[in-house]
Amino acid sequence: AEMQAQFVPQQDRLFFTDGGNLLEAKQVMENRLRADEQAYGKEHLEVALGKNAYARMREEGNYAEAEPLFQESLGILKERLGAGHPDVAASLNNLAQLYRAQGKCSEAEPLYRESLRIKQQQLGAEHPAVAGSLHNLAGLYKVQHRFIEAEPLYQESLSIQEATWGGASTCDVKLK
Repeated sequence: AEMQAQFVPQQDRLFFTDGGNLLEAKQVMENRLRADEQAYGKEHLEVALGKNAYARMREEGNYAEAEPLFQESLGILKERLGAGHPDVAASLNNLAQLYRAQGKCSEAEPLYRESLRIKQQQLGAEHPAVAGSLHNLAGLYKVQHRFIEAEPLYQESLSIQEATWGGASTCDVKLK
């Protein structure tokens, strides 16, 4: 059976109708990305979102291939949507996640901070996406043993999550 994939840009997710494996999924996404580049041009917003999703898959074992895709996506999003758009914040976060996974904490931190700033400004300080960004920045501080800086961020993230979801939290953190 042929694998079918559906890309949903707003959610930055790739869904597979047959539960296909990652290698097949990467090929489907790569083919979709090439088709979108031909149809829309390399600087189109749909291509930027596709590159971001494809990069998230590529980072599953090949950081060197994922990084330029994240950077290209970020550049297009900034140009098309403006540097303060929430989709730019999401792209900054994804690139920061990649750097963190590689142990490049000094490169990840300013990206996490900028992502957080944009989300707070555009979505409001109590938005669930802000909670996620606070949690990610706190996680970076935690791996750097910067516990004093991490703790208030984790607490703020938890507070937002509890207010949003009525006491249910998506994170369980131990600082030490």
